[in-house]
Amino acid sequence: MRIPTPGRVRWLLFGLTLLAVFAFGAFACSGGDDDDDDDAGADDDVADDDTSDDDTSGDDDAAGDVCETNEDCPITYFCKKAVGLCGDGQGACKLSPRAGCDEGDEGCGCDDVYEPVCGCDGETYGNECDSELAEVNIASEGECP
Repeated sequence: MRIPTPGRVRWLLFGLTLLAVFAFGAFACSGGDDDDDDDAGADDDVADDDTSDDDTSGDDDAAGDVCETNEDCPITYFCKKAVGLCGDGQGACKLSPRAGCDEGDEGCGCDDVYEPVCGCDGETYGNECDSELAEVNIASEGECP
C-alpha cells in the first residue's frame, strides 16, 4: 500500500470540499423542500412578502412576486391568493397551468381527480388545478352552495 504524499492529500481534500460545496449549493438552490406535506396549510402556494422587485411587467421569472390582481402579473401568470381570500388582499404571482397549452385545450395540465372547490367567482371547479386554469382563486373547499 502506498502512503499518499502531502500534495495528494491536499488535492483530495480540495476535491472533497468542492464536491460538498456544489452538493450543498444544488440543494439550497432547489429550495430544499420536497413538498410532501399536503396538510401544511392553505398558504402553500402564496409566497412570503420578502420580494424586493415588485416590477413584474414582462418578467419571465415572476413566480412569487407580490400581487393583488391578475393584472399585476405577466401574461402566463395569475395572482394566487390563500383559500378564502377573495377580492382585496395580497397574493403571489403563480405560473398558470395553461402556460404552454394550445388554445381551447380543455383541462390542459390538470388531472381528472374530482376534489371540488368553490371559486371566488361563485363557480364550482373540479379541483384546485381547474380553478387555477381559469385563473380564479378558491373561496372554499367543496362545491359552491
